[in-house]
Amino acid sequence: GVVWYRPGFSRIGTFPTKLGEYLACGLPVIVAGATADSVELVTRERVGVVVRDFSRQAYREAVTEALGLAKAGDLAARCRGVAERHLAVTVGAQRYREVYRRLGGERSGPVSPAGEGAR
Repeated sequence: GVVWYRPGFSRIGTFPTKLGEYLACGLPVIVAGATADSVELVTRERVGVVVRDFSRQAYREAVTEALGLAKAGDLAARCRGVAERHLAVTVGAQRYREVYRRLGGERSGPVSPAGEGAR
């Protein structure tokens, strides 16, 4: 899947929904102009490649890296796993709940990665 954004001030606080959708379908991603959070997730989890700038050389490097990544036999399963662990709605809801607890002065409890125990 391709996640292509023109860098700009309005992108600072965004996270591309389509990135999660591609990963949930087992598709690796090529991202450009994305936020630091999405770049970090893609590179740390090795579920895609990042185009560092909009030049021919950067495009060549990204394609070469993507072809190498595609050779991994577990790539589709790894993509789905990343979506489930980091981007599922239950995970997001639990993280928001924890933020609101802290803002409200409540003691923090453990955050369940899969949202178990969520009300």
